Amino acid sequence: MSTPTRCVYEFAEGSREMVDLLSGKGAGLAGMTPLGLPLSAGCHRGLE
Repeated sequence: MSTPTRCVYEFAEGSREMVDLLSGKGAGLAGMTPLGLPLSAGCHRGLE
C-alpha cells in the first residue's frame, strides 16, 4: 500500500520557495505568515 500524497498545507507550513507546489498566491501567504503580518488563519491546496 502506498503512502497518500499530501495536498493541503497550512500557511505556517509553507514558504515562498514552495511556489511550484502552492502557486504564487499560496506561497506569498505562506511567506508572510512568519513575518507576523495580520493574516486570517487558513490553508492552501497543493498543486500535485
